Amino acid sequence: MESRKLALITILTATTVVSRILLAPLPNIKPVSFFTLFSGLLAGPIVGFLVGFLSMIITDILFFGSGVWTMVTASAMGLVGVLGSLFIKFNGGISRFNLFLLGFFATLFYDLLTSITLAYIFNYSIVIALIMLFFPSPYPFGPVHEFVNAMLSSLAIPEIFSRLRGVKVG
Repeated sequence: MESRKLALITILTATTVVSRILLAPLPNIKPVSFFTLFSGLLAGPIVGFLVGFLSMIITDILFFGSGVWTMVTASAMGLVGVLGSLFIKFNGGISRFNLFLLGFFATLFYDLLTSITLAYIFNYSIVIALIMLFFPSPYPFGPVHEFVNAMLSSLAIPEIFSRLRGVKVG
């Protein structure tokens, strides 16, 4: 792997780890999906996967506690990075609206995949897992998670891309 890509993976992973730790007190307001999507959009599927995967592994092992769920959440977050790279590959035009949708649905994909997989692994009802994701107590964690990452994707990615690549996003 090129040293530039390795440096990019390190910087983006460190940024994601710090954001996850600093925002830990706020339930489901985590820009991990945003940074992972951005990594995939910017540098491709390998970088996107590694940033998402490593961010979840590092924070779980060092700060939040690791277990079976760590491999599930890390793998699912890595797939979010791959989704970002596929979006760039198959969608010629990048608009704020498309980035909002990408951020929303990639985070929804992560939430559904991890909820269903962990319900299966720990042998509890998938229906209950999905209800808990979307049921407001005190607020619906899933939709907040999706909306925060969608907003970050539509607002921040165009600004960063315009500075890094000279790409103007409408």
